[in-house]
Amino acid sequence: MVTYLLSFNNMFLIIAGHPATGKTTLSEKLKAVYPDHTLLHTDDYMEYGYKESVYKLIEDLESYEFQNIIVEGIMGARLMRKLQEVHKEATVDLYVYFSAKFDHIIDVYTRERPDKKLKDIEATIKGLDTVHNSIDLSTQAHLNINISDFAEHDKLPDILKSHL
Repeated sequence: MVTYLLSFNNMFLIIAGHPATGKTTLSEKLKAVYPDHTLLHTDDYMEYGYKESVYKLIEDLESYEFQNIIVEGIMGARLMRKLQEVHKEATVDLYVYFSAKFDHIIDVYTRERPDKKLKDIEATIKGLDTVHNSIDLSTQAHLNINISDFAEHDKLPDILKSHL
């Protein structure tokens, strides 16, 4: 699957979506298959604050000339929207948005991230979906995947392949 997904050079991929939906897992698998691609985690930019983080990320993407890049994280939708607003020449080859039912996310947090606070997750999801829904995807290669629709999370790579 991964070979099929990134079978060409210079790809710029954004993996965005809800927390605990497999964004990091997928991006790390892609990076292992394509070591020439730079993997940027949007969480690493949050130290710059909510407003400045997306601009710092864009600055770094410019230094890579928007090529051979995998960006993953919940800030991915904000990045995609901002690129459409102010950096129209930047071509995103594929935008993937993962979502899940709230119960699934709570289950993952309870099992895998017990030290994380659950207080603001519902508001975060609503905000992420609002930003995602504001993006013009009419001319953009994209996938919207609700992982709650799949019994086994490990099947996700096959699902991606079937959409391409």
